This record gives sequence, structure tokens and C-alpha cells, in this order.
Amino acid sequence: MDKVDQDERPICLWGLPYFQFDGGQVDFPYETPFNLAINTITSAISWIYTVEGHARFEVDGHHLDVGPGTVVIHPKPMFGRWSTPQGKPWKRIWIHMRDPWSRKAMNHLTSRYGWAFQVPKQSVSVKMARRWVGRWNAGRGSPSVERSRAAYDWLLSWESLLHSDTIRPLDLPDLQRFQASNFYRKIGTISDYAKSIGYSRAYLTRCLRRQWQGGTPSQIVRRHRLAQAASELANGNEAISKIASSALYANTSAFIAAFKREYHCTPLVYRYRRIA
Repeated sequence: MDKVDQDERPICLWGLPYFQFDGGQVDFPYETPFNLAINTITSAISWIYTVEGHARFEVDGHHLDVGPGTVVIHPKPMFGRWSTPQGKPWKRIWIHMRDPWSRKAMNHLTSRYGWAFQVPKQSVSVKMARRWVGRWNAGRGSPSVERSRAAYDWLLSWESLLHSDTIRPLDLPDLQRFQASNFYRKIGTISDYAKSIGYSRAYLTRCLRRQWQGGTPSQIVRRHRLAQAASELANGNEAISKIASSALYANTSAFIAAFKREYHCTPLVYRYRRIA
């Protein structure tokens, strides 16, 4: 399996009837606690399996120290954080479930079985995660029947594991109570984002710079908005004006100019190239 470090590529939602997973394997520790409330543009359910090392998950005064074999599931964004108090590498496999079907399924399972477990490393779910996270990540911008089917099969394997007697539940409160609102298609600038959550723009920018890679927070937000627009141009037939509005541009002309700077062609040319 290919190792996936901090990913700088924009995230876009497919908006089609697919199971949409993203994933990877990383081992970097956090220099400062990783705030799960402010780093997420789209909603997701995260599944984090610790391979080696240790970390701490904290929410509302509760904490769980994780080690090899521990799985923590949590919504994103949420009012909680990850940290690596020892400052040593923390090797983990992660899956982000972005489509509404997967999120609803996992919310149902977590409400019934819990949010954290000690899991055998030879379980089918762990083996499938190792095999597929690289492919889910590599193709996260493009709808795929094969990757969607693998995501569905993984969900079935996880449900089956929960019904078995080979895992041990660990204590965490109901994390759905701590879920925060994302700003997908709601907030177009860092200033708007800061205002919506009660932070100053300068403070939020400092926080995001510690957690986001690949540019300033403003550049990253703009890149994500345009990547989502590009996905909709390639996979749908909505009017350019509607896509511009969804991308939170004041008018179609401003959207076309921004899109052309990012993709070196107009939105219509981009769409026709994908059709051809």
C-alpha cells in the first residue's frame, strides 16, 4: 500500500449515487493538538486505526489514549482534538466517508455499538483498509464504480466485525452530540468563516496555518470551491451560472475569471474536454 502523507489536493463531493471514501496511511505526530472543529470543509465520518505508536483523542473533558489495534470513529467537523503527547511517530490508517449513505450507516452503527474499539489486526476490515486506502485516495476526485463497490464491501465487513466477539468496545461518549457545522457551500472567505464561529480572522488564520498545507487558508478555500465546481462541470450538465452561485461567487463573470486562472481554460471548454 502506498503511503499517503498530508494531502494538499482539494476535496470535492461527487454528488452522485456512489459510496465515496478517501483514505491513507500516515505516521507523522502532531506538533500541536489537531483541532477537529476548524479543519474540515466537508462533513465526513472518520475511521482511524492505529498500527504503531500512541496518540490521545479528547472531547468534552473525556480522553482516550490509543495504541496499536485501537479504532476510533468520529464525525468531522466536531468539537474534539487529536494529539500525540509523546511527540513520536503515530502510524495510522484512516478512512473518511464523505457520501450521505455511508455517513448514515456509520451513524446508525455507532449509536448502537459505540465509537471506539480494540480490533484484531488480522480482521477483514483492517486488511481491506490496508488494500484500498491508497486507491480511494488516488481517485478521490473522480466517481468510480469499482471504488464505490469496495467502499460498500468495507462497510459490510465492519458491520460483520461489530457483530462478532473478536472486538472489545472502549469508552467514549456519544460523539454525535459534539458534531460541528461544516462550511461547505456556506462560507466563501476566511473572514466569513471566522465570523461564523466567533473567532477573529487573524486567530483563525494562525490556527489553520498549523493544520492546513499547500498555501494560505484563503488560497486553500478558494481552490476547494473551484475543484468542486470543476467536478460538477465534468460530471453534470448544470448551467454555468448555477455552478458559479453554488461556488459562492458574486456573479458568473467573476467565477469564469477565477476558474480560468486556476484551470487555464473557461468552464465550458473544461466541460467539453471532459465529454470528448
